Amino acid sequence: MEFEIKIEDRADREMLEAINYYASLNVSGLVERFLRDYRRTLNQLQTSPYFPVKIDTIRVIPFKVFPYVLFFKIFESKGIILIVSVFNTFQDPTKYPA
Repeated sequence: MEFEIKIEDRADREMLEAINYYASLNVSGLVERFLRDYRRTLNQLQTSPYFPVKIDTIRVIPFKVFPYVLFFKIFESKGIILIVSVFNTFQDPTKYPA
């Protein structure tokens, strides 16, 4: 079963912050590499979403290259994965989504 992925506003904002940060570094191709890593993570999640539960019903999958994780929920009966956060692992863990 392949799941539909939906993204919460918080995750959208965090993704935009990450893109802006990597763009500000002025390193050629860095934003594109970050986006490629993000898409690879989403593709993996869409076909194989059963990663460990981290907080209540929120699961986590790490990016392969960049220091980020996706926090997400699975709504199996609806065939939906909801991305709740695109979290930089250098942040304070108390900022995890609840």
